[in-house]
Amino acid sequence: MELYVVTFNPSDYPGLYVVRRQVALRGRVVKDEKPAGISNSLAQVRCSIPNGLTRFPPDPNDDPVIVEVWF
Repeated sequence: MELYVVTFNPSDYPGLYVVRRQVALRGRVVKDEKPAGISNSLAQVRCSIPNGLTRFPPDPNDDPVIVEVWF
């Protein structure tokens, strides 16, 4: 399953929104080395997320930098 995780203010990009593509495989998650998008605007960074996916809010147990996840 492919998903895109939107974060704000991660340690490697302070003060910015970052989208990272991840692929969930059996028993593990593989993250892309390079972010799919980086911006100071949530609206702008969402443009790097493929069309047709559904937005989910973060789980209360997720890292606080997670803004939303797209499946």
